[in-house]
Amino acid sequence: MKFKRITALLSGAAVLMTTVTGGCFSVPAAETEAERLVIAAERIPSTETLPVPLTESPVETQSAGQTENNAEKEAESDETAATETAPALPEETDPSTEKAAEKEQMPETETKPSENQGEGTESPPETESGKESEKGTESPSGVSESERSSERVSETEQESELQTETGTEISDKEETETEPETESETEILLDEIPEEESESETEEDYSDGSYYYNGSYWDPSWYFRRDFRFSQVKKQYAIAQGERSNRIYEQPDQKSAIVGEIPFFGLVCVLKSIGDWSYVESGDVRGFIPSSKLESGSDTTEMVDLIGEKGFETATSDIEIADNRAFTYTQTTTKDVLADKDSALVLTKAKVLEYPKENARAVGEVQSGSLVYILAEPQDEKDWYFVESGDVRGFIRRSDLFSGGSVASILQDSGNENLATELINPEDNRSLYFSLSSVKPAASSMGEEIAEYATTFVGKIPYVWGGTSLSYGADCSGFVQSIFSSFGINLPRIAQDQGANGEIVPDVSDAQPGDVVYWGSNPHVGIYLGDGKVVHCSGHSYNTAENPGTGPMISNVDFMPITSIRRYIILQDENEGIAETGFRTDGTEYSQKQMELIWAIVAQEDNGSYQGALAVISSAMNRTESGKWGYEGGNALSQLTAPGQYCYSMDRYWKSRLNGNVPDYVKQAVDDCLRRGIRNHSFTSFRSRKGKTTGANAVQIGGNWFFGA
Repeated sequence: MKFKRITALLSGAAVLMTTVTGGCFSVPAAETEAERLVIAAERIPSTETLPVPLTESPVETQSAGQTENNAEKEAESDETAATETAPALPEETDPSTEKAAEKEQMPETETKPSENQGEGTESPPETESGKESEKGTESPSGVSESERSSERVSETEQESELQTETGTEISDKEETETEPETESETEILLDEIPEEESESETEEDYSDGSYYYNGSYWDPSWYFRRDFRFSQVKKQYAIAQGERSNRIYEQPDQKSAIVGEIPFFGLVCVLKSIGDWSYVESGDVRGFIPSSKLESGSDTTEMVDLIGEKGFETATSDIEIADNRAFTYTQTTTKDVLADKDSALVLTKAKVLEYPKENARAVGEVQSGSLVYILAEPQDEKDWYFVESGDVRGFIRRSDLFSGGSVASILQDSGNENLATELINPEDNRSLYFSLSSVKPAASSMGEEIAEYATTFVGKIPYVWGGTSLSYGADCSGFVQSIFSSFGINLPRIAQDQGANGEIVPDVSDAQPGDVVYWGSNPHVGIYLGDGKVVHCSGHSYNTAENPGTGPMISNVDFMPITSIRRYIILQDENEGIAETGFRTDGTEYSQKQMELIWAIVAQEDNGSYQGALAVISSAMNRTESGKWGYEGGNALSQLTAPGQYCYSMDRYWKSRLNGNVPDYVKQAVDDCLRRGIRNHSFTSFRSRKGKTTGANAVQIGGNWFFGA
């Protein structure tokens, strides 16, 4: 509290306070992004909530003449002040409440990364309607008069780097918000209140492909292909009844192929129920059996626990696993799937084979020194190992491998982990499921693995301000960053950035284990565990290695008002949602208000014709597939509301088009693009007139000139 009051007093003097860890805490006279994050709302908005720009003036209906005059004034003012941009899905708040909140709250916050500081006089954010950035990055613009005026002003000025500030979700609870650090004003247990922290800056390393752009952090490690690996689930026992031998089918149909048989009183585990059928697993057999032929429930579970699984027979297979289409009906299993890392090094260049036979097809290739993990030993082929290296799984001769305890130390010393090269797609490998285990968790269960791993540090390490060590201590965001790093996922360093990037989770009811929960009232982050619980590293900014704080603990997720929830494990399906046109559709289930927002933005950018509106929404979808713009999000709404891009974050005139106040052909164009995969160009950027930025090859569609890949 005392430090925060001092910070507030120094805010007008732009004083730099050197931290004990070598970082610096800046106190600019103007409102910083971190302060705006702190002022942000206390709960996650629902998917029905409409995002609005962070303006402090109510929307006014203006005539065409007034719009142009006011737009020119706004464009001129934009040259001297940075544009404040809105997040993806915040709620609209009373402007007076925002002002009051700004005066009341001056909490200690984590500072922005150093590369965003110390740049001298800040230049305004720019889009395609403004100046070109120094990096040549271009943003789309529409037909709004403010943007056209901005073009006229900016054409005579020197180019400057595009800078926008990342926003965060806004809540409607600001009206009743009080200073969060006052414990007596909360109704939660003392041991569940995280202590305030202002974490030190750390120097970001972008060699892994991550980077800050347009105020947002992006990293390719967040994206995962839905892979072939299985996730482990809890056992739900059932015992076969009725006939002496019961058939297991490839489909929930007795006319389908038979994949195996289970004897009377044989044991199966039910993985899923589909009408009158059960999808089961027993031994190496997976398939469908009529539910009427199974006995399950608490009595069955007690019987199995009493006798033990080994006291029951399991199913026998009638076909090879690779020929059973039911085998991957669900990629869940009751078997252990996460294998211990039994490392081995390849002695000489070799092939990884589909079967333990010299003449078998090669599924992968390894070089001398390549790393493989031994998963299993074939019972009848003692000279072979079943191994995994990356996504390559197959057989390799024992004589080609060097294994044992010394391998780990060799790898540690060399720091080199060369993996096998794929020669065929994993799904085409008939030995892919010789074992369901893997040294890597399935992408679909990665979040659960992260959450479980995070809980192992509860009570084991202290809180150390500025720390990132899972051995000697970490602060809240350092703890989260290091946990994710253990799984090869790169997160930004400070809490505010962790809560402002990644994929938006609209509500706590949609949260999954492994999601990052951010509380902005007193910048703090944690990892969601499921069932309304979160693990977070709690402590004070004065906690050092010599005077450590509490450390990781488990609390209710709503022990402080939630500002945002972000997902950094983003699963992608290959060829998912490809329309007959050849373009990807937008599979997002938008609410009515979200659709009305999309219509309004598109109509504001080009309200003149169907083709013009289709061109605007096409540019947004093109961006979702662009290496240059894809970091802004994977659906149309995230692109249209990205900071500093379309009119959504540039002006407020689109608001008059809400509630469906757009021509029907705009709605049709949006629906055709998002649902039917219809696009009328492949460009990602546009401006309202042709010029130096668009280049000579720009194409006019409707009222805009389109360019850029």
